[in-house]
Amino acid sequence: MRRGLLSTTWEKSGLTVGGSTVRFVDPTGGRVQLTYDSGRLLGRSDPRGGTEWRMTRACSAADQVFHAPHRGSMVNIAALLFDIARRRPQLQAVSDGVHAWTYGEFAHRISRIAGGLQGHGLEPGDRVMLCMENCAEFLEMLFACWAAGLCAVPVNARLHAAEVAHIAQDSRALLLVATPGLATSLGPLERAVETLSAIIATVGDGYAALLERGTPLRPVAGSPTDRAWLFYTSGTTGKPKGAVLTHRNLLFMSHCYYADIDALDERDTCLHAGPLSHGAGLYALPHLLRGGHQVVLPHFEVEAIIDAVRRHPRVSMFAAPTMLTRLVHAPAVAAADLANLRTIFYGGGPMSVRASTSFTVRASRR
Repeated sequence: MRRGLLSTTWEKSGLTVGGSTVRFVDPTGGRVQLTYDSGRLLGRSDPRGGTEWRMTRACSAADQVFHAPHRGSMVNIAALLFDIARRRPQLQAVSDGVHAWTYGEFAHRISRIAGGLQGHGLEPGDRVMLCMENCAEFLEMLFACWAAGLCAVPVNARLHAAEVAHIAQDSRALLLVATPGLATSLGPLERAVETLSAIIATVGDGYAALLERGTPLRPVAGSPTDRAWLFYTSGTTGKPKGAVLTHRNLLFMSHCYYADIDALDERDTCLHAGPLSHGAGLYALPHLLRGGHQVVLPHFEVEAIIDAVRRHPRVSMFAAPTMLTRLVHAPAVAAADLANLRTIFYGGGPMSVRASTSFTVRASRR
């Protein structure tokens, strides 16, 4: 394990220490002192004062990149995913049977879509509604919104058009992105909801333009309390109401997952059989921020879940109680190979003790 103290003056050509080149990005120049240990930053000091250094790539000592962040607090969930993409670009990030993207590819697409959203006239704080069936594009749109400083408003794909119209009006969404079938049925909302400037289908010229015409955009600096996800209630006791989830909320939720459920790394798979607009999408975050693979199924189907568990390592998934009950009673589960199933986390209603115990016993026998 190498350990040392670097004290140098910034030069564009870089600095060689012990045979390893350490590169810096410092637009102001000046003298900075860094303590490092096997590629990990241990301490920092800056005789000039006022500049806080942040490590953005944790590789070997020969491949460290540091840069001075924006003044003030820099909190953006998308920036954390971009860090994963820089460190481990070859890892599998998202697949859905149509697309299969590595973290490098995923971050590149997010960057281009974020630039496309900005080119569409959207500014930080604006709301973008996502009315999408389960697909890889949901996750890239979610992170593209955050990279551009926008607030995502995901809604259940099964809602009636009138319910979607209420949420669009209430949230004052400026753009609606939908999967093709939904984009067609929701077309009238472009005229009915005064704030909506356009409805873009994930297959078509509009979505292609977001990808191809925008200037790639890195995650913008933001505040911990910036809105990230406007999560609408089901409307059981009245009209749906938007609950604000900030970037800090989502980051804290991810840390709670690591502390209370599982420690994750790049070996883990998160299987999405429930709607990404709800719990499944939220729980994608702790897995993505640790380099895990997201496997997206178009809908809940027992045979597809069994097949995915068989093919992928260390599988975790979100399931509403009704989904787990269906799994318990499915004949195919009794003979299925569930050795790769790691964790099922649930929510959205009370869980039957009998159902959870039954499934746990079945899974433990495999």
